[in-house]
Amino acid sequence: MKNSRHERNFLKTLERGLRVLGAFTPVKPNLSLTEIAQVLGDDPSTAYRFVYTLESLGYIGRDPQTRLYHVTPKIFALAISLVGPRNLKKVCLPYLERLRDRTGETAVLSVRDGAEIVIIEVVETPQTLAPRGWLGGRVPAYCSAMGKAILAHLPENELTQVLNSITLAPRTPKTITNRLQLMDDLAKTRQRGWSQNDEEFNLGVVSVGAPILSNDRVIAAICVDVPTARIADQRAIELLAHEVVAVTKEISGLGNYDLGG
Repeated sequence: MKNSRHERNFLKTLERGLRVLGAFTPVKPNLSLTEIAQVLGDDPSTAYRFVYTLESLGYIGRDPQTRLYHVTPKIFALAISLVGPRNLKKVCLPYLERLRDRTGETAVLSVRDGAEIVIIEVVETPQTLAPRGWLGGRVPAYCSAMGKAILAHLPENELTQVLNSITLAPRTPKTITNRLQLMDDLAKTRQRGWSQNDEEFNLGVVSVGAPILSNDRVIAAICVDVPTARIADQRAIELLAHEVVAVTKEISGLGNYDLGG
């Protein structure tokens, strides 16, 4: 039996909102509004208010074709900011080390939080001339290899929401600031399976990235950062891309990840 203090302080609306989020599972990653209403034990019109709020805050999204709801990577980023992506980092670390050893370059792992990527693991090259990553660092998704690898694999409606929320500000003279050009670049990324950041965030640094997928949804990305002084030609970029894609495909093939613990 709940005491009066509990009744006075317990926010039932918050509890119900969290119950909606908790209804999404690896076994049932997509839910209809009717199913969400059943979880709440309420009518669809009331359930829609919870869904609308969570969707407006970016925690769930809806497929325009199936009209089913799903949680977004913002949930993963929230868990990461609270307790750290231990399992994802643990799984990826040996692959990052192998990628560093095979390419001789710094390997980086990140996840998306809104229109930015958050760096959650860095394995640095021992070479003296090297870009230096920073754990917890944030980079605009549109001008980073990992960001573009993730954006290219978002559902169309989710990508549109992200692009509508940002200004494509120039970070360097090479930053893509035209939306149509960015969309073309993302289409190219999607088609070939890897992304390229050609000095778009930092002059003198080229990055090649690829996505990590789970249940056909992009959850993270990996890249290698390389000083332009060590990039001889496009063939060198393609060789790096081959290594990055091989690693991300292996990780994607391992199964689901507990990003929060």
